[in-house]
Amino acid sequence: MLPSLRHGDSLLVEFGAVEPRLGDIAVFEAPRGIVVHRVVRHVTVAGAVCIQTKGDARLDFDAPVHADDVLGIVRSVRAGADGPSSDGACTGLRARAIAAVSASVGLGEAWAREPPVARVPGLRRIGARAARAAQSLAARVLRTA
Repeated sequence: MLPSLRHGDSLLVEFGAVEPRLGDIAVFEAPRGIVVHRVVRHVTVAGAVCIQTKGDARLDFDAPVHADDVLGIVRSVRAGADGPSSDGACTGLRARAIAAVSASVGLGEAWAREPPVARVPGLRRIGARAARAAQSLAARVLRTA
C-alpha cells in the first residue's frame, strides 16, 4: 500500500457492518492472511456484488471480495509510532482519486496480458513501466495535495 501506508504505521480501523465504498482501504481475510488494500471498483461475481481491491503500489487486482467478508475499513493512519495521524488517503476525494488511478493501472495491466498484446516483444514491459510511472506520479501529487 505504499506510499499511502508504510511499514510501522498504525491504523485506526472501523470494524463491523460497514459498506465498503470506492477509495476506502478495506481490511479483509484472504488465503495469505489479513490484507489491507484499497477498494478500486465494484464487480458482480455469480450474481453477487463484490469489491475489487488492489494495493496502491501493485499492478494486479486482488481476487474479488464479497462485501460481507470485509472485516473493517481504515479511517485514519498514524505515521510510525509517534507520528501525526491523517485520514487524507483513507477517505474522501483523495482516496477516490487514488482508487481511480489504481483501477486504471490494474485494467491496463490486465489488458497487457491479453494474447495480442502479450505476443508483441517488449510491449508488456513498456506498458508496465508506464503504468508504474503514472501511478507513482499520481500518488506523489495526491499526497502533497
